[in-house]
Amino acid sequence: MSRRRSVREFGEEPLRLRDLSALLTAARPTRPETHPDIPATGNVFKTSPSGGARHPTEVYVYARNVKGLAPGVYHYDGFRHGLTPLDGKIDDDQLIALAGDQQWTGNAGALLIYTSVIERNQWKYPVSRTYRVLLMDVGHLSQTVYLLATALGLNVTFTAALRDELVEDLLGCDPANELVLGMSVVGNRL
Repeated sequence: MSRRRSVREFGEEPLRLRDLSALLTAARPTRPETHPDIPATGNVFKTSPSGGARHPTEVYVYARNVKGLAPGVYHYDGFRHGLTPLDGKIDDDQLIALAGDQQWTGNAGALLIYTSVIERNQWKYPVSRTYRVLLMDVGHLSQTVYLLATALGLNVTFTAALRDELVEDLLGCDPANELVLGMSVVGNRL
């Protein structure tokens, strides 16, 4: 944990697919039935806390330079631990634009883009505090990604300085139902 840093420089070597897969395990749910010491409740658990165990965060991957994975945008399905390709591919200039003109994002191996599905929390918490819980959920998950990336010897940083409308277009998400909240930018060390 003491080695965890925000680093905005990435090497040109492609990110290994197995490293990306390991990072995505942060968003992978587990069921208590798979753990003999935890009583079966029907709840879903993850490695990061989530208010009311609602887990409203969705993870999308923009693979820019990942060995064994075609460049493009994918939705991560944590239950099957798989990526579903979406109709989205951008060049480095467009990537930098959607990341709020942060030039350093154009050298990343991959971006983990976090959105929140409002309804997952709102039905249980029909108050304005729901928005705070969505933000905390993304914060917890991105910190887990930070720690995993550090353990894997990768550089990583989080940013919320995005052009939401460009990200929404890339992902095909409706901001009335699914909010773009930030992204972890990951790559190899120099």
